Amino acid sequence: MAGWVLLGGTALVLVAGALFGASQAGNDELGQWKPTVLGAGLLVTLFGLIAFEEALRERGERLLPRFGSAAFAIGSTSFIVADALNQGTGQFVYELERIYTVLACVTIALFGWSILRSKSLSSAVGWVAISWAVLDFLLYVGRIFQAPLGPNLAIRLFGAVLVRRR
Repeated sequence: MAGWVLLGGTALVLVAGALFGASQAGNDELGQWKPTVLGAGLLVTLFGLIAFEEALRERGERLLPRFGSAAFAIGSTSFIVADALNQGTGQFVYELERIYTVLACVTIALFGWSILRSKSLSSAVGWVAISWAVLDFLLYVGRIFQAPLGPNLAIRLFGAVLVRRR
């Protein structure tokens, strides 16, 4: 179940990204849906991470996935607040977006480490997650890669592997 929920959350986040692009291109009617879809996507993703946390708990991992889910919840709240401020005032608070991206990278690294420790999925998935978290963190903080939703690609990987494994 966790895999499907993670894939659903990732799909909603991708739709929110497309709606952002539409609003940047001048289509304000589509852009008005972005905050709702983004919030729903991040919430569904959080539910998927919590479900994945339960699966890891059955394999003896208790602390790392819990910290990962908490980090994602805090980061998602920051991103939603940044988006709401942007919608209301027209000013985007980059620091809140950065908090989301950094905490999402921490989340991915913690889940990747849990995968390695619990052997619940292939060790390759754990190493790819940790590597992507570090790379995305460095690229984003260095302002080389400005996609705040980049960490969600690793979350999509978790979902796809969980669905395929079943």
